[in-house]
Amino acid sequence: MRAAIPAPYEADRLVEGFDRLYGGSRLPCLLAEMRAPGSTILAANAEMEQTLRAGPLAGRWLGDFRDPDDVVGADAIRERLLGGTMDLVGTTRRYLLPDGTLHETDVFGVVVARAPDAVVCMLRFAPPGRMAWLRSGIRARDRLLVVLSELREALLRGDAEPELLELICHNVSLLVPVDHAGVLTLDGPDTLRLAAVDRGTDDSAIGNCFPVQGSEYDQVINARQTHRYEVGAEFLARFADQLPPDVDVTRTMFVAVTPLLSSARTLGALAVRRTSHEFSEFELELLESYAREVGESFGLAELRRDAERLRMLEVREQIGRNLHDEVTQDLIAVRLGMLHVVPQVADPAIRADLERSLEGLGDATRRLRDVIAGLDETTSAGDFVDVLRSITSSKAERALIEWDVEVKGPVGRLRDDERAELLRVVNEAVSNTVRHAHASRVEVHLTVFDAWVVLIVVDDGVGVGTAAGRRSGLANLEARADARHGGCRIVDGQTGGLRLRWWIPLGDPAPPEVDACS
Repeated sequence: MRAAIPAPYEADRLVEGFDRLYGGSRLPCLLAEMRAPGSTILAANAEMEQTLRAGPLAGRWLGDFRDPDDVVGADAIRERLLGGTMDLVGTTRRYLLPDGTLHETDVFGVVVARAPDAVVCMLRFAPPGRMAWLRSGIRARDRLLVVLSELREALLRGDAEPELLELICHNVSLLVPVDHAGVLTLDGPDTLRLAAVDRGTDDSAIGNCFPVQGSEYDQVINARQTHRYEVGAEFLARFADQLPPDVDVTRTMFVAVTPLLSSARTLGALAVRRTSHEFSEFELELLESYAREVGESFGLAELRRDAERLRMLEVREQIGRNLHDEVTQDLIAVRLGMLHVVPQVADPAIRADLERSLEGLGDATRRLRDVIAGLDETTSAGDFVDVLRSITSSKAERALIEWDVEVKGPVGRLRDDERAELLRVVNEAVSNTVRHAHASRVEVHLTVFDAWVVLIVVDDGVGVGTAAGRRSGLANLEARADARHGGCRIVDGQTGGLRLRWWIPLGDPAPPEVDACS
């Protein structure tokens, strides 16, 4: 939107206003009336008279000081100003001083008044290079728009996450000169995992974990502030065998890390490094803008996934109601009928077969109830712990397995969908233990932190490595965690069996001291 410019104008009032605003300024400033033949200086401050080495300047033609060889673009600027198609001026000009020397300067101007055949401009001179800096900034922001457009197109196409993260890393170099860039994602309450680098998706460094608390990432993740620092050559040389081969350990490394934010949630961090020189404030501002827009782009993609998830939940609830109202009741009716028939069968062998079928029908009915419980999104906060214990006990006791459930933290903070998801995970994890682990005991530990909920399931069975049937169920648990931007770690226990750690974020992560990478 163009500013409202008074027309016609009163020159005396404009000069008076100029003297009040710019008369004492240390920057060379002048007020000029521009017409088709040329520009007349209406007023100039002392700094401008000193710069042009002449005075008083009021009433003189500005063209008297123009280098006669510096005419490129001057007529075009005057025509656009007089034609009303431009209100701002930014250019570089040379002026011929009275002693014959040339003075090159960046000229910034704005139209302050307009008449049918003239405009009045306030011009300010600045040392050479300011215009180049401004143009560089504009080009950088243009590149920012281009790379963000490319990222959003990839999100809309549904590109896989590793390719998206690599694209984010690669595009950093189009904005700021860097040696390398990487994306770190929160992988548990107090851990960052290197999710991507600009060296390719198969780089060996991907997957490395780094603590947040007490490290250079603490300020970035917990305070959500960009952090720049340098690592000396001596320190790099000490750990040369642990660094990528492209790191020059003889030179200081300059690093900048900025948070990736989506609305009120911290997704991780964008880290860049180089050895040429430290990152400037403008470069940090560009990185922050890029990281902020990247986070919001992922947030929009997440909203689309949430909408799809809601549609799936509606279908799931309908399936659950149909199973409960129709299929389960039919199974119960069939079982009740068989309970009266089986004792009347005279043949012992047939009666034994029917009793085994009756027992299997009962097991199938109980499993169906477990499935329905997993489909239900309406478990209240007050009933949640009881349902959690019920799912664990019913499955464990049927298999003659000892069980224990421990719940810590403010369970009331869990949303309905989070409670339902946790019940599904417990149902699947304990079912996996019962069917495949050959265990004698299973333990379920649930802890609600300020920003995360962590579920640990431990058994004393055969472990993950030797039970072929366990892997598909465990893969489902990993997929559930990924869908909610959480994580899942499955390892053999220290004394045998299996240890499963499953976690998801609750709102804005403020990580507690839990090692999710172990």
